[in-house]
Order: sequence, then C-alpha cells, then structure tokens
Amino acid sequence: MATTKKLTDNHLTCVICTEVFTHPATLHCNHTFCKSCLLKYTNTQPEAVQAKSIPCPSCRQLTKVTTPDSPVEEWVSQLKPSHVIQGLMDDFGPGTEPGDVNNCSVCPATERVVFTHDMDKLSKAVDELQLGDVEVVRGVSDHQSTPVLHHTLDCQANDGVSRLYDVTLLTVEGIKITVAADYFNKKVKTFHTSNTNTHGYHLLLSNRPWQIAKLSESRIAVCVPDSKGIVTVDVPPHPVLLSTMKTRKKYFALDCLSPSQLVAGTNLQSHSVDILDMTGKILKSINTGVIGNPDYIHVTRNNNLIVSEGLLDSLVSVTSEGEAVFTYTPTGDRDLKRPQGITTTSTGDIPLVDRISHKVIQLTGSGQFVRDVLTQQDCLESPRGICLDGDGFLYVTCKHCVRVFRFK
Repeated sequence: MATTKKLTDNHLTCVICTEVFTHPATLHCNHTFCKSCLLKYTNTQPEAVQAKSIPCPSCRQLTKVTTPDSPVEEWVSQLKPSHVIQGLMDDFGPGTEPGDVNNCSVCPATERVVFTHDMDKLSKAVDELQLGDVEVVRGVSDHQSTPVLHHTLDCQANDGVSRLYDVTLLTVEGIKITVAADYFNKKVKTFHTSNTNTHGYHLLLSNRPWQIAKLSESRIAVCVPDSKGIVTVDVPPHPVLLSTMKTRKKYFALDCLSPSQLVAGTNLQSHSVDILDMTGKILKSINTGVIGNPDYIHVTRNNNLIVSEGLLDSLVSVTSEGEAVFTYTPTGDRDLKRPQGITTTSTGDIPLVDRISHKVIQLTGSGQFVRDVLTQQDCLESPRGICLDGDGFLYVTCKHCVRVFRFK
C-alpha cells in the first residue's frame, strides 16, 4: 500500500518549487502545478501570453484560456485541480492525519512492526533453499561497489567516424531512451531497446552539438555553439526539432536550472556562466572563480552549479547566487587531465570524467576525492559525457559509443 510520503513525493509535489502543492492547478495536458508557480512561469513566456494561453512547464503544451482579455493572474486563478489530485489532497495533503500506520481490525493495538533487510541472512536463507545465487546490486554511491560493464551502444552506424560529446537518459512511457550528442556528424542520436532489439534514430542539426540539458522526460535542450544557438528537441522516442533560440554568445556548457531557466557557459574568458530564459535572453551571470571557459556544467539537486574546464584542469562548484562551494584543482598523482562531463548521485557524490586520463573519478559533494570509479581497464577511451539513470546505471561516452555500467 502506498504511504503518505510516497503519495506526496510522487503525485502531490510541484516540480517547480519541489514542495507539496499549494492551490494546485491542472492544465489541459493533465500536468499539475502550484498556482503561484504557474503564474510566475507564465509571465516568463511572452509568446504564450500573446497567444492567450498558459504554457505547461513540463511538456510545453498550451492551455487556451476562457477569458483572454483578463490579466494573466485571472487565467491561472480560474484553473482547477483534477478530481484525482483534489481527492489525493483531501486525503493525504497537508493537515491530514498520517496514513502510514495500519491498525489491526480485530484488536485496538496501534504498535507497528518494522522489517529491516539483513542481506547476509537473506543470502544464507536462499542458499539453504537452493534457489540460486544472490547478487546484491549497488550504486556508485556505495564506495565499496565494483563497476561491471553491462552493455555498449555503438553510435556510429552509417556515419563513419563519430564523436559523442554528451549523453543523457530519458524515460518515455516506461521506455528508457539513451540520447547522445554526436559532435562530428552534427546529430542528436537516440536509442532504445524493445523485444531485445535496439532501435536508433537521429536528428541532423545546423551545426555541431556539445552538451545536452534534460528539460523533462521527453524533451531536451542542446547547445550548438558554432551557430550561436540552443535547440529544443522532443524525443517520443525519435528526436524531433521543436524550436531554435538564437543567443548572443557561443554557448558550450548547458544544463537546466528550472523549468523556465537554463544555465550556459561560453568560451569568452568571462569567468562566469549565464542564466537564460527559454528564449535565450540573459537574466543574470554567475561568477565561476578560476574557470574562464566552461566545458561542461551540471546543476545539483539543491541548485548548486558544478563547472569543469579542460584547459585549466579544474572543477568549481558555486551556488546559483554565485557563492563559492569548492574548487577542486589537485596536484601530483591526482592531477586532472581535461576534466569534462559531470553528474551527481542521489547522495550528492560527484562522478567526474577525466578525458586524457581515461577515467571517471568520484568526489564527495564538498569536493573531496573518493576513488577512481572507472579507468582505461574498464574499456574507457577518451570519455566525455556522463549521466546516471534512476536504476543506478552509469552511462559514459567513449569516442563513438556509450558504455553502460552497473555496480555490485
């Protein structure tokens, strides 16, 4: 049975403010948000306002309003939550009684029995039952875990030489879709497996892509620096060009800061990254300390920014307000040699690609070295992009392929 926490986390939490809904409003696409969050987002989308519509921050579908001559505030205030969301809010929202305790229907006792996992006892019990081997699947966050190559996606079919600069993972209607940026061939490539067959698609861009920003489970943004642009692409699962925003600068590093904002880095020795709205307009700039030419950028769960620069061999973390968190510039045996792609685990650890060393290293959230997670012995060759999926699999681009690792 679902607990109250699971219901609030999975169904009653606004993806914009990440809090339980306050005055929820459901759009025609059935996505629900806090009214105040939806109002703020709508006011950042002048094209939607001009079209007398409310844009969805998740899927971008427009909801036509019934009173187009009214202020935007009235458009949003007239929205109602779906019957399902309202019912869940009534039963499990703020102010309701906790629903995690199941009382016995025979006796009045309210004590709870809590079961905890003992993997040693479980393994022994399975051995005694002769049901087979027990393999404990772990994640990269477990510092004692060992990586194992799970499978490899070769992305250069019909293209000759390929160079993959970034990778991300989407889940569309329960299907995992790997998305890669092929720099040499000016393409966004997608791959998914069904019935043991791997299906591949591609989208040809105006120029060479660099980093991918995940906007939702079916939409990405990709920077195309030589064209001074950022494209948005729908992935259902074949990639479809949705829009192109022209930018004032050549942006290489890119990630999503919020449903209505991107963070991007250029090569102008500005020692900063720019916060952009979804039209490419610069809202503000964030100081990155020693890093002048960001190669890759990653936004953590608490909205800190982690930025790498290959030429400087450094990694910097700052808050979204520009306050320094840490600078990682090791020397000696741990000296970085072209740090590139960055991701973070659910516990805040930082797996970082070191391209020339053919490694993925692991840092704590405060920038302390933990270990070499992957090395050239793990079939890494000139890695660049990196991402984690919800099941703990680690994806790393290596020249023309994506190598996928699990941990045990």
